[in-house]
Amino acid sequence: MKTQFYVEKVIDMIRILINAGHHPQLDWGAINRTYNVHEADIAKSIAMKAIEFLNAAGGYECEFIQENSLNAICNYANRGNFDLFISIHTDSVGDPQPNGTTTFVCWRGGESEKLAQHIQYQITNRMKTYDRGVREASYTVLVETIMPAVLIECAFISNEHDVQLLMNPDSQTEFARSIALGVTDYYKYHE
Repeated sequence: MKTQFYVEKVIDMIRILINAGHHPQLDWGAINRTYNVHEADIAKSIAMKAIEFLNAAGGYECEFIQENSLNAICNYANRGNFDLFISIHTDSVGDPQPNGTTTFVCWRGGESEKLAQHIQYQITNRMKTYDRGVREASYTVLVETIMPAVLIECAFISNEHDVQLLMNPDSQTEFARSIALGVTDYYKYHE
């Protein structure tokens, strides 16, 4: 008699820490006073939706952090055995003209840049925001984290067109979907 064995393939979960920039009550980040909207609230909404998309995709285990201390964020990320770190923000300048999406990395040429390119492409392609590219920056959350890390400036809260996208719940969902697709593309093409 032939014995049959049931074999279950164990897939390691990809662990992602998603950070919503700034902290409600303590540091709202950029504010559009005309519409009374705050970067911290928009970033949190997009982050929570991105987590939902990634968790639904399967194979991803996401955690959320929104903390006022950059050191606390980096320490949590580094101690948590995360595979990726994603920080979500909205951009702002005094001039109302600049618009579009930028994804930042600490330096070019590594895994962070590959992840950033996929996220940048998905957002600008799906949301039709102006593509400001993948750029280098020495932001604390990029420099002090030990895993591939990106910081996304989804759009300009200081620009009339962009702020309409950022305020719209459906657009927030699409920003989140774009970020999630950028992550899944990164693993699809670079595993």
